[in-house]
Amino acid sequence: MPSNLENILGDLRIPTEFTRVNTSVEPDLVSLHQWRDKVSNVLEQVRTLAQSAEHTLDQRADLMLAVAPFGLSYQAEITFNTAEWEPWRSEALTQRAKGILDLAEISSPSKQLVVEVLVKKLKPVFRANAHPHINPSTGRKLSTMPTDPLAMQDYFESQKWKGIPGIDKVVLCGSQTSWYEELWHLLVPPIMAFLDDYEVNYKLRGVLLVQEMLAKFPKDLLRRTGIDDLLRTSLRGCLSHLDYPMSPDLIRQAVGTSVTLIVETSGVGTISQPSSQRFDELCGLLGEGIISGIWMYSEDKPNIVRATFDSIPGVMRALGIGSVRFLQALIPQFTHALKPIPLLQPDRQTQKSAINVLSTTIDVCAPRIPYWQETILDAVGRCWVAIVDEERENGGLPEDALEIKEMLKQLCKQMAEKHPQVKDDYRRLLEADVSLFQDLFLISVPAANSLN
Repeated sequence: MPSNLENILGDLRIPTEFTRVNTSVEPDLVSLHQWRDKVSNVLEQVRTLAQSAEHTLDQRADLMLAVAPFGLSYQAEITFNTAEWEPWRSEALTQRAKGILDLAEISSPSKQLVVEVLVKKLKPVFRANAHPHINPSTGRKLSTMPTDPLAMQDYFESQKWKGIPGIDKVVLCGSQTSWYEELWHLLVPPIMAFLDDYEVNYKLRGVLLVQEMLAKFPKDLLRRTGIDDLLRTSLRGCLSHLDYPMSPDLIRQAVGTSVTLIVETSGVGTISQPSSQRFDELCGLLGEGIISGIWMYSEDKPNIVRATFDSIPGVMRALGIGSVRFLQALIPQFTHALKPIPLLQPDRQTQKSAINVLSTTIDVCAPRIPYWQETILDAVGRCWVAIVDEERENGGLPEDALEIKEMLKQLCKQMAEKHPQVKDDYRRLLEADVSLFQDLFLISVPAANSLN
C-alpha cells in the first residue's frame, strides 16, 4: 500500500470525542462537524487509491478497519436517532464508504483476510483488558468465575477498545457461517466486551452483535462452549438499564434477542411444544425480567413501558399457551394504557403498542380470554369514547388518533371472531348509545340484532 494511502487511512481515524456526544462531557461539536465534512473527500481519495494498486493482506485489513465504521449498518431497526448514536456518520459518508466496501476484496473478504482482521487488528485491542468471565485464548466461559468483587471494576477502568469508535462494525464483518467453528473464539471476547459494558450505548451494540451472531453461529457451538449461558445472563442484565435515552431500544433488542437465543439453544422442542427448559427460561424472561424487573420501576417511564409492550408479543408467541399464567399481571397493564387520564394528553404511541399486544394476547391465550373480555372491553370503550369526544369537539382527528380508532375496530372484530359470546356485551353498549358505538363494532344500526 502506498505510503500516502497509509496516511489517508490515518485521517479516517474517528476522534474519540465523538464517543462523548451523549454524555455529560460536552465535546467541541463545531470541530467534530468540520472533521466529518473533510472525511467525505478523504473517502473518495481512499476509493481511488484502493482501486489503483495491489495491496498486502495487512494493508487490506487496515482498509477494512478504517472504512467499516462509516459504511456498515446493523440489520435491526433502532428508533434512537442514528445521528446521535453514531455522530461520525452521515448519509453521504455511508454511501461513499459502501462504495469502497463493495470492492470485491473488501465486500466479500477471504477467510484469510477475516482472520487477519480478527487476529492482528482486533485481538490485541480487546486482549489488553480481557473480560473476567472469558478465557481470552480459547473464547470459552471460565469454569471458575472470579471471586474478587472488584474484578469487573478493574475490567471497566481500562478499556482500550473504547478509544476506537465504530470498532464493533468490524467484529462480524464478512464472516461466513462455515468459518465459525474455527473463528468463534476470536469473536466472543469483543462481543462480550460490548454486551457487558456499563454504558448503554455499548450494551446496545453488544446486543446487536449477538443478534447477527445468532443468525450465523452453529447453535450447538454456543451450547458446547457454555457461551449461551453467558449470553442469557448478560442479556437479562440489559433489562435493568432504564434511565437512558437508548434504554427503550436496548429493551426491545435485548428481549427479542433473548427469545431467539432461548428458542435456538434450550434443548429440543418446537415453538408449539417447547422443552421444559425453554418454557422455564421464557417464563423467567416474561415474569422476572419484564413484569417484576421492569414494570416495578417504570411507572413514570412511559417510553420504557411502551418498549416492553413492543417486546412482549415475541415472548408470548414463543411461550404459547403457557402465557396464560401471566394474564393477571399482563392484561391490567395493557388495558390501563388505553384508558384516558383526566387533564393529561393521551400517549398515542403507547396506546398503539397496547392494542397490538392485546391482539397478540387474544390470539395466543384464546381459551382464557372470556374471563378477561369485560376488562378488555371496558378499556377499549373508554379509549373509543375519549377519541370520539375529541373528534366532535375539534371537528376532526389527527392521523395517529384515526389510526387508533381503526385498530380498536379490528381488536373488537378479533374478539368477536375468537369468542362470539362477546357480542352480547357489544349489544348492551349499542343499546346504551348506538350512535357512539356503532362504528366500533363494524355493524349497521338500528338493526342491533345484526350482531347475530
